[in-house]
Amino acid sequence: MRPSAPILPRRSNLRLKNFDDSTAALYFLTICTSQRKTMLGAVCDGNLRPSAMGSIVSECWVELPYHYARLELVAFVVMPNHVHGLSARRDSEGAGLRPAPTTATLAEIVGVFKSFSSRRIHATNVSAPKKIWRRGFYDHVVRNHDECERIKRYILQNPA
Repeated sequence: MRPSAPILPRRSNLRLKNFDDSTAALYFLTICTSQRKTMLGAVCDGNLRPSAMGSIVSECWVELPYHYARLELVAFVVMPNHVHGLSARRDSEGAGLRPAPTTATLAEIVGVFKSFSSRRIHATNVSAPKKIWRRGFYDHVVRNHDECERIKRYILQNPA
């Protein structure tokens, strides 16, 4: 008789029901490192000093619009154990270097970002932890101009 598989807790879907996140909107994102390990840099005197891994993460973020023509990057900061980004999905279509389907969801774009950055980190740093990113991410649909400005300030002032 074979032992039964352990019963794992069911993970809930954190996405907003009935919201199509492949549509044009402004999104505030927070993506954390695995086990919230400090590996992307250090804050010194109110300024972030990125590690080599943190620099790679920044490069991968900046390259996302080359893969997703409808994606516009508004603000971004690397923190010691997470990143914050503000990005916009545009209605107009264009051609990136290797454009992904124009209906890519936010989860797909974040997954690509995590994959690209993890691969690049492991290619340059053999001592990097096997798992760089925590499962999932936090996102918020920005609803108006005032909220956008408040989030931008928060992102840019976060190291302080």
